[in-house]
Amino acid sequence: MKGADLGPASMMCTAIGNGCFAAACFGLVPTNPVFGAWILTAYFVQMVVVASEIRRGNDFGANITLIFSSFMFLGGALKIFLSYSTTAWGWEYNLTPSGVGTLIISVILLLQLPVILRLPSCTALMFIALTLTFVVSGLLETGALPESSQLVMGGLLTVATLLPLYEGSANLVNKICGKKVYPIPGALLS
Repeated sequence: MKGADLGPASMMCTAIGNGCFAAACFGLVPTNPVFGAWILTAYFVQMVVVASEIRRGNDFGANITLIFSSFMFLGGALKIFLSYSTTAWGWEYNLTPSGVGTLIISVILLLQLPVILRLPSCTALMFIALTLTFVVSGLLETGALPESSQLVMGGLLTVATLLPLYEGSANLVNKICGKKVYPIPGALLS
């Protein structure tokens, strides 16, 4: 029995999570427990996608979604809850360990570049924007970049929101309609 392709759900969920983070970087929304709940929801949706990708035998999709979602969404939500709680209780915390981990994630994504460039261009460009976001975030959390770097991250996350939002929606509509309603650009490299 063939399972459903949850790739579109993964892309749209990624767009929601990235969009929430972009809004926070631009100072448009507070990073409070309600925000954390939205990010945590993105993580749970992505875990359903991981299970689907494993059943379908998609090694790259399962692995990269698991790593990305665990640290971007679950880790992000936990950092939001921790930050909110420690601030409420007057405790201090240091983001340097998170920054180091985030820089390691950017290296993991860079090492995947030969595969990423063979994905549909919207997905590939999203991963490139996210890799740069992880670099900026890691450097910011380790103290190597100023707080104003949040605006750069917001811009990169906006790109990483719009691309999967379009591609996920286009894939789902095209599949349901049984024809090409929306064009989906091909891979950057073949």
